[in-house]
Amino acid sequence: MWLALFVAVCSAFLAWIVFPLFGARRSWSPSERSTIKDQLLSERGRLLRALKDLEHEQEAGTIEAGEYAELRTDYLSEAAAVYRRLEEVGVESEGEQG
Repeated sequence: MWLALFVAVCSAFLAWIVFPLFGARRSWSPSERSTIKDQLLSERGRLLRALKDLEHEQEAGTIEAGEYAELRTDYLSEAAAVYRRLEEVGVESEGEQG
């Protein structure tokens, strides 16, 4: 049940991130760009930490293979959407922090 709830929440969040990618391109004001960039960088950090934690759980044998594969796929999909959004708002390199 928790896994289904987690997948549903992740799917809704992913839709929230991906939906703007299909809309018209727009130009943001500097304050909008900064706010969006900060939110996306925070989300990128969360996803990278989640992937690292998931790898540790898999190495420790505390997660089943099927659940590991499903969560990893979800995290990678979300991360790809975040990276596309970051590129869209003008964050070119992974190392850029501000």
